[in-house]
Amino acid sequence: MGRIFEVRKATMFARWDRMAKQFTRIGKEIAIAVKSGGPDPDTNPALRRCFQNAKSVNMPKDRVEAAIKRAMGKEMENYEEILYEGYGPHGVAILVETATDNPYAPSPNHTSTRATEPSATAAASASSSRRWASSS
Repeated sequence: MGRIFEVRKATMFARWDRMAKQFTRIGKEIAIAVKSGGPDPDTNPALRRCFQNAKSVNMPKDRVEAAIKRAMGKEMENYEEILYEGYGPHGVAILVETATDNPYAPSPNHTSTRATEPSATAAASASSSRRWASSS
């Protein structure tokens, strides 16, 4: 078919990939808004904001209505908005506001902190200092 077809195909798939990511993100926002304030956009300002976001990325109206119906159903995951606090390099404070369906699941870097608890670190440094002290 030619090289230009491959270029067009790659462009179309890249666009569809971006649209899928945006539609998924907005669908989750709609689910959170419906769970917290109900399915009526007249009484739910968060849902109105989600409608505006959906229109800005050209999300079809039937996809928006389907997201609302899924959120009202019982089989939908219950997303919660959580605020995480932390410190980055050079003591910069970081606040992350996110939505999750399991707020109690630890992240991978939290599991590694168990090995560096103060008692484990103190015991390891004490044994290493004894080893160096006895060899001199």
